[in-house]
Amino acid sequence: MMQWLVDMGAQLDDGTGFGITALRRAAGGGHLSVVRWLVDKGARVDQEDDQGNTALHYALINREWNTVKFLLSSHYNSSHAQQTDVFAALFAAAKTDRDDVIQLLHDYGVDLQYTNAQGRTALHEAAACGATNCVNLLLDRAADVHRADHLGTTPAIEAVRGGHVDVLLRLLGAGASASDCNRVGRSALHYAAESAYADAMDMLLTNGADVNCCDKRGWTPLHCAAAAGHERIVIFLIKKGGEMNAETIAGKTALVLAVERGHADVMKFLMNYGASISEGLPVIVDGDTQFVSGATPNPNLNEADWLIDPSDVQLNIEPGLTGIKIVEGTWLGTPIEVKKRIKCEKTKNFVEELHRWSNLNHPHVVKLFGVCYAGEPFFVYERAVNGSLRKYCGNPENKPKLWDKLYEAALGLQYLHDRNIVHGVLCCESVVVAANGVAKLRNFGGDADDNAYYCYLEDSKAVPCSADWTAPEVLSRFPLSFESDVFAFGMCIVEAFKDINPWGYISGGSAAIIEAIRAGKLPAKPDEMS
Repeated sequence: MMQWLVDMGAQLDDGTGFGITALRRAAGGGHLSVVRWLVDKGARVDQEDDQGNTALHYALINREWNTVKFLLSSHYNSSHAQQTDVFAALFAAAKTDRDDVIQLLHDYGVDLQYTNAQGRTALHEAAACGATNCVNLLLDRAADVHRADHLGTTPAIEAVRGGHVDVLLRLLGAGASASDCNRVGRSALHYAAESAYADAMDMLLTNGADVNCCDKRGWTPLHCAAAAGHERIVIFLIKKGGEMNAETIAGKTALVLAVERGHADVMKFLMNYGASISEGLPVIVDGDTQFVSGATPNPNLNEADWLIDPSDVQLNIEPGLTGIKIVEGTWLGTPIEVKKRIKCEKTKNFVEELHRWSNLNHPHVVKLFGVCYAGEPFFVYERAVNGSLRKYCGNPENKPKLWDKLYEAALGLQYLHDRNIVHGVLCCESVVVAANGVAKLRNFGGDADDNAYYCYLEDSKAVPCSADWTAPEVLSRFPLSFESDVFAFGMCIVEAFKDINPWGYISGGSAAIIEAIRAGKLPAKPDEMS
């Protein structure tokens, strides 16, 4: 059929409206015999589509490796390959442990030490994905084990974050440092403690890592383990010399972090082991939060003043629905929004959230009315009856007010930041409009709890915010920060004008969005934005 079409005058390099030629379509589909035939007939392997991608790109994104290898050979046997596609092949091969492709690229003289716009090398990608064969090949070709990307992440840190102990062992054997820190001061040991990778921790400590190293928040690996609820790792670190009563810059010990996040087993161990207990420290007893007698951590806060009788609250929950975190209702006739804690998270961050949000009083921040400990704990917030910013501006009459509403939301964010609070889950769903038309920020559940946020990233049903609003460094497991809030707010602006998620609907879904954000790209600017 294809021969007949060519005989009838069809042009091999003619494309569709999007520039997709027969060669690119065959390459993406892995039809190697068709690709060979087209190249033999003179199809241009270096021809680009409307996005600047060649057939090699289409084969790469679908991991059609036999086609990739053939196209590389064809590129180098005719015109030189597009450098962007060649280096894309290098990184894709590193991620998927295709050392045969990397060897082919090396034979063609491709620079295996190539650094992309984020300062990353193929060794970073191979280490992050546990691609042992590629790590070995790259190290044999003198890859730099010390090179950090623009976020300060080394291949060793990447290996630990992925839990790839065999790769870490190989990197350390090649001279990698066990003590290197990224841009926020986090070492490989911090990540190992956070994820409970005991073997990696033992390996790092044996190779000179400091058990009490602090990141820029003053967190040690012990703080990370306690906050994540890893009792076994907490015990391990203390036995290795971890300072049990060390305080973060915010003045929190490992015990305080464990209590705030509801990790009763860690709390009990630390208390029994002799950790310092502050007056007023909340403790967990049989799943409930109680307070040590004396002054509370916030002397101006009396928890009893915030308790609400659950019989006064009516929730609008449809029969059969379970696992809901945010529901509407009324409290003594007042419209409210209830943020529930699912059973397994009964005490997680409960006290911390109460202490943080009860002190807030600002016209552009949703007001906390109170809490309920009975049964399934929940927080009671004021309900902005006009709904989310997107819903509000969905009314054409309100569209001209969009910039005003965004400005009001920005004032709320500035207020939080002035009080050292990271919102953590900013999107247009977390900006609501009250009955008087004033925009307010609501507490959607991030609370700057890194572990919770990463769970949200993995489960888009948890909250509306996912990768679209996430700063590049947070995707690399950096702590949430004021800067990541500002990035997310910028995405809110794009979302508000587009009336869809900032990145819209792109081929490849969340994975493609994450890749684009990490590459430093931004979504297209809406025409309405000046």
